[in-house]
Amino acid sequence: MRVLGIIPAREGSKGIRDKNVAPCAGKPLIAWTIEAAKKATEIDRLIVSTDSTRYRDILEHNYGKELFPFMRPEKYAKDKTPSSDVVIHALDKLVEQGEEYDIVVLLEPTSPLRTPEQLNEAIGLLKSAPKARALVSVVEDSNHHPLLAFEIQKNRQLVPYGSLTGHSAADPAYPGHPRRQALRPAYFMSGAFYLSFVDTYRERLSFNHELTSAYIVEHWQAPEVDEPHDLIIVDALIKARNEGKI
Repeated sequence: MRVLGIIPAREGSKGIRDKNVAPCAGKPLIAWTIEAAKKATEIDRLIVSTDSTRYRDILEHNYGKELFPFMRPEKYAKDKTPSSDVVIHALDKLVEQGEEYDIVVLLEPTSPLRTPEQLNEAIGLLKSAPKARALVSVVEDSNHHPLLAFEIQKNRQLVPYGSLTGHSAADPAYPGHPRRQALRPAYFMSGAFYLSFVDTYRERLSFNHELTSAYIVEHWQAPEVDEPHDLIIVDALIKARNEGKI
């Protein structure tokens, strides 16, 4: 099975100017994703889908022109462009160039803490799964458990989340304010990687459906860079990882 890795890197962002190439632990943020994917032996081909010739010029000197087989059109590089448009465009462009793949791996540059070993393991799990057609990275997070969430009424009273619309997340098994230690584990997609068989993705246009399985990553690997403080946190985590502290 041939595996394609896609790194989406649209120029510009609202929270951080040129977020994808912002300095992070001594390198452009996107470099950490490129390097991890290049070291993942299960990925046969890696590309960057970008609309930015400047990003291309910054990166191709160190990481190779083969990362940029095409430029992403402006119509697929807007604020509200869904990731499915980016993935399908990349798959179609490569088909035009004579390249077809069985599995696609989406790697957001804003989640730079994944490892090559995790990528290899996740791809191997999807290849060998008897029923799964997609796989996503998730993280257990008791601090943001849905049963600990609230809404605030107009009088500032706290009520369980969903109560105002009649769809409370409160569970009768956990009356009052439950202790985190007593709750069933809750998992959230971490953003580290999204995998799918290509034929299934073309049908579903999503990595998340009833045929999706999970790969659990460490809590410290879950931060995503959206705001300036996220970049500070991820910078520190990468440095701590490289120093063997985590």
